[in-house]
Amino acid sequence: MQRPFEELVATSLDDLYAGALYLEAGDRDAAADLLVRTLLLARGPFAETNPGSPRDWLDERLVRTFLSRTSWRPSSSDAHRPTHLHALAEAAAAATHVEADQILDGFGALPPRVRSTMWLVVVRRWAYGDVARALEVDRSRIGEWVRQGHRRMHQTISGHQVRQRKRGASEL
Repeated sequence: MQRPFEELVATSLDDLYAGALYLEAGDRDAAADLLVRTLLLARGPFAETNPGSPRDWLDERLVRTFLSRTSWRPSSSDAHRPTHLHALAEAAAAATHVEADQILDGFGALPPRVRSTMWLVVVRRWAYGDVARALEVDRSRIGEWVRQGHRRMHQTISGHQVRQRKRGASEL
């Protein structure tokens, strides 16, 4: 028997909000709006389907809602500075000795499809084939987007570190 939608949402809300924060590059207001829109759009279809993994189904709905919204919003390259350093960036910063704001800048610099793919593959640990099915693309695209995401994150973080070294040298 399928769990009621409200029960699923109650047990998944923290993870969904963390995902929305990631997708929205730390912008709390945009993340809250994304989460509300996702849940409103998901309620009806959930009753009509019997998803194998309800949590994965909600993750997919979150990504699809995010991607549909990005078609009418400014590109992520024009994204504003994130307003909140959420737990994911702080945990990654602690593990990598990189500042959390550098990690969030890297998230924000990723194009929407790459950012969505990175969230599903790296954070949520989805298999490439599952992500390809969810995003309705060829599996090879997922590998390309993950490589692109890693490369761009590395470039963003390296760029921050070079600027910090230059700033430190000029202050001497």
